[in-house]
Amino acid sequence: MKITESQLRRIIREEILGEGPFDEFITPSEPPVTPSYADYKAHPSIAHPSRRSKDERYKGEKYTDIVKDLMRNTKDNWVIITPADVRDRYRLGTDEFNEWLSSERKRRRPGTIFAFAASMPMSGDDLAPQWAVVHDLFGHTLDEFWQRHGGRRREKAISEPAIVSQLHSVLPIKHRMSYESGDMMPDVLAGILLGALTHDRAREVVGEQFLNSATDDEIAEAQELVDHMFRDVDAWLEKARADGFVTLTPW
Repeated sequence: MKITESQLRRIIREEILGEGPFDEFITPSEPPVTPSYADYKAHPSIAHPSRRSKDERYKGEKYTDIVKDLMRNTKDNWVIITPADVRDRYRLGTDEFNEWLSSERKRRRPGTIFAFAASMPMSGDDLAPQWAVVHDLFGHTLDEFWQRHGGRRREKAISEPAIVSQLHSVLPIKHRMSYESGDMMPDVLAGILLGALTHDRAREVVGEQFLNSATDDEIAEAQELVDHMFRDVDAWLEKARADGFVTLTPW
């Protein structure tokens, strides 16, 4: 079996060097400025240790190991910053924060992307790592980006939900979290980012699934929407790579 260059790099990184695309979760060393009012209460971010599922399956390092597995096919090295209070985001860009971030960069591989979790979980959210990190932090952040940059522009012959549903059905089972029709897009966009769904496979699925129910032009239009999804994810990722930093704001 022929091994591609990317597969060889992954083998060297994971098996020989003991490294993977996802490094770890970290928390800023300095606490946020505490307001003066007496009833102040901190709001830990999504995936902060205090906001993780208490299920035995996710206890301690098991949580991080699951995230590493879910992100094992990403092309970049990631560190996720989980502040003890999401209002800590107001310190982003300050000398104090930049100094802390600079010290963290020195400890990581060149090109590492630091992702700052800037939202806290909503009431009733599933706190398992696959939901918190893949679906919420990455998936919903990308979905927000998608909607701001042209997603759902107009109704098409083959609807966006129908296309998303087909793409969702071919994701690896571990990357499929939500089965609600209006909440599958975050899984799909996160799957694109994490290398769980390739561009060729996505176009192929759309072409196959609608072959007997749509015209060639309608299928081409649906595949164009798929192309747009991949372009948007690439644009978001390229900006994160250029900055070495990205804020994850799912809502």
